[in-house]
Amino acid sequence: MPDHSVLQKWKARYLRLVKWQYFPFVLLALLLIPFYLFATGRFGDDAYFHIDSPLKDGLFSYISYQYNFWSSRIIIMAATAVLNVLPIAVWRVLDLAIWLLAGVCVSKLFVRNPRANYFIAGCMALYPYWHLGTAGWIATTTGYSWPLALGLFVFLTLKRLFENGRLPWYRYALCALAFLYATDAEQMCAIILAVLVFLAALRLFRRSAPAAYTRAVIVLLVLTLARLAFTMTAPGNHARLVESLHLIRGFENYTLWDKLFLGFDFTMTHYAVCTLGLFPLFSYLMMLIVWRGHKGFLPRCISAVPFASGVVFTATAGMRVLSYLGELLALRQERGFMNAIFDHGLLPEGPGMRLFFIIFFFCVLCSLYYAFGRRTDCLAAIGITLLGFGSQMLMGFTPSIYGSGLRTFIFASFAAIIVSLRMYEDLDASRRFGKGSKLLFLAAIIGNYAITFAIGLFKVDGP
Repeated sequence: MPDHSVLQKWKARYLRLVKWQYFPFVLLALLLIPFYLFATGRFGDDAYFHIDSPLKDGLFSYISYQYNFWSSRIIIMAATAVLNVLPIAVWRVLDLAIWLLAGVCVSKLFVRNPRANYFIAGCMALYPYWHLGTAGWIATTTGYSWPLALGLFVFLTLKRLFENGRLPWYRYALCALAFLYATDAEQMCAIILAVLVFLAALRLFRRSAPAAYTRAVIVLLVLTLARLAFTMTAPGNHARLVESLHLIRGFENYTLWDKLFLGFDFTMTHYAVCTLGLFPLFSYLMMLIVWRGHKGFLPRCISAVPFASGVVFTATAGMRVLSYLGELLALRQERGFMNAIFDHGLLPEGPGMRLFFIIFFFCVLCSLYYAFGRRTDCLAAIGITLLGFGSQMLMGFTPSIYGSGLRTFIFASFAAIIVSLRMYEDLDASRRFGKGSKLLFLAAIIGNYAITFAIGLFKVDGP
């Protein structure tokens, strides 16, 4: 007969695990483990690193070459090179842990009700994960999702320092390592700089902050400016820029406004067309919360524009992509899937679309104001949205904006997750996020999971 005391102990442990506030991230890990086991192929940059390891002449020699002839991302490139000579299992474990770290950091930074962790885990499951395999799984994740997660860890450390006034020594050490890695990526470096400038300015009006927190903000701000100067003066970045000029005809003659509009058009194309897996959810929640809180025609009409444009443009572009699918797949190996789509003019562009994009973005900002009203949450939501949007607009300053594909949108995607989280909590608190919305959310996760496996199976670099 079974020992009932042992069964009771296991049952108690199971119940404790299920009731643990971070249990949703355990479910997320279980959902992703099959995908990690499947993602074994080395292609893109990973194939180069694996077959002809750049470390054969030594790590220092490799870093020196990268700095002088290719990129200022010396830490990221070193991590990529090292991981590619190790068994693929090392990357699987590290990447899953860092992906979960990003979710836990978002939770600790922004969650009010622990039940909302299920929403965060669901959003991360909804993220179009194939974007992180476009240059090879190791090369892309170390260059994009890792800086994101470690940058969030830096922000979490600052929050804990503000709340407690002091931290254990090892937390400072971990924060320093995370900061060095996160600022090695240009987009995350810009985000950290913007947040630190805001915190430093806020400190001028808030005298009650702990002295250790103030010192940390100032030190990190100075180091971020130094890191940005290092990036801008690295000879490798200039060499790479010159080598990439052929990707966009006449890019060397672009003015500042030309580059800004290039970044704006490319960014807004994917916001408005909703090729971002998380932006449809963002626009849906925004419309839902405005419609539930406002009866007027104008607020409802403005909030419906982002969601409606996604539905219309996604359906239209999707039908046109299907009509050219065979040719696009044939061009994918040479030009990349997104470049092939742009070559065929299957996504909207032109002066008329730029005007629509401006109206669209104005509607997003107004909808956030209607959603949150005259609260601090409103400024935070608009600020985070602008941070995500601005981090992607920076890509307009490089001719490889199209070649980088959609992996660079990960920062904008997490900005959408954070703002969507706040809208979800407001809706859930008033019991307005009903069963229909939850079922739609679940269906989207299942669909995204299936698409991720399908794209990984056929090694397509994503839409």
